[in-house]
Amino acid sequence: MVVSLGSFGAASSGSVALQPAGDQAHRTTSSSSSTTSSTSSTTTSSSTTTSTSTTTTSSSTTSGSGFSAFYSVPTGAFPLAGAYDAANRVLYIDDQQFPGLTAINATNWAYTFGVCTGASTYAQDSIYDPANNQLYVACYGGSNYVAVVNPTSKAVVATVSVPYPLVLAYDPANSDIYVGSDNPQSGGFSPVSVISGTTNAVVATIAGTFNGPNVPNQIVYSAANGDIYITNNNAPNYLTVVNGATNAFVTDIELAAVGGGGAGSEVYDPSNGDILVHAPIQAGSDSLEAIGTSNTIVAMVTPGCGSGEDNPQLVYDSANGNVYCARVYSPGNGVSYNQVCEISSSPFAYVGCVDISQSGSVGLYTPSYLLFNPTNGNLYVSGGGPDNSQSGPAPEIIQVVSPSLVLLQTVNIPGVPFQLTFNPANHEVYAGVPQVGTPQFNIVVPISS
Repeated sequence: MVVSLGSFGAASSGSVALQPAGDQAHRTTSSSSSTTSSTSSTTTSSSTTTSTSTTTTSSSTTSGSGFSAFYSVPTGAFPLAGAYDAANRVLYIDDQQFPGLTAINATNWAYTFGVCTGASTYAQDSIYDPANNQLYVACYGGSNYVAVVNPTSKAVVATVSVPYPLVLAYDPANSDIYVGSDNPQSGGFSPVSVISGTTNAVVATIAGTFNGPNVPNQIVYSAANGDIYITNNNAPNYLTVVNGATNAFVTDIELAAVGGGGAGSEVYDPSNGDILVHAPIQAGSDSLEAIGTSNTIVAMVTPGCGSGEDNPQLVYDSANGNVYCARVYSPGNGVSYNQVCEISSSPFAYVGCVDISQSGSVGLYTPSYLLFNPTNGNLYVSGGGPDNSQSGPAPEIIQVVSPSLVLLQTVNIPGVPFQLTFNPANHEVYAGVPQVGTPQFNIVVPISS
């Protein structure tokens, strides 16, 4: 049974028709089966020099089960989703507490090599440029720059100085790399630096035009109009637009729900060319807003997938053209639910939601990452951070949801998953799992399908 959350009016020409409604409905979960995995892990080298490590693969699948966690790869202390090298069919995992990358090829062979140098300087993000077959790695900390890496030789071929690099994005139209910077000084601006993929030099800096103090949260390219959209992690609540052809500031779009923090997640919808962006909670409500190619708000749904989670994850389903979000839903009866919700693009409205866990069962933790697997069309949800109640232990699970909003399976993994990434070389989903110990290490677990 799908319970609709209601359809909210879509507007055109920049006006917004907002029809308030309560967050009253949710969908009951289906029963799920669990798969317990057996993994073997090896600690990584803590040096920044190139090192290799042999890993042991072990698998455990339940009869009739469609998913299992079966492999572990040693990395640094906090692995995040990284870049995919299409030329060499290698997935690279970033690590916020390790100065290098972990490379994984289609046969699950892995090695770790150093990239960032300088005291307390770690790899924050990475992106692959198919035009020059190079990796760009945001090195943040004591030293701040973007390292350009030859993925074949594993050598750093250039370094580009930028302030406090946090997030990267690639523009396929001009082969530029956009770097969003942190703002370590209260009240200052966080610039967006533009690196040419041809010269590996900064060709533009977009700074001082944003409304208020900000830290770029996400950078998304629109193939519909060639613009770059930047969400600001700090208040006030604006979406910044940059012309991808000229790298010039275009406008700041003031989102409807001003206050309560900066703009959160965003995703490009190729079915209609819209940018969907989450405007955070204000006075208990939030919104999901569609930005048209004219850079105006053309439609809105509220509540906007927040309802207890300031930054829900958004993904686009290329099979059905809809958008999904992972969120925390609290109906006010003392029980909270983790949910996956579906939003249609035409009309722009909720289709429904499915409960994937509730407080008091495995311990309610906010969904930290949502991923769409184009191979099987399913959605993968990880929970990596506690909600405000701090109820229960963090669940060591990944949950698999069908596009028709059915909880297919709960997959047990060794550790609490945080970010997820899809490896197109072997069609598997990898989960970064923070580990605490001496020495510290992480595992990246593929979930087979």
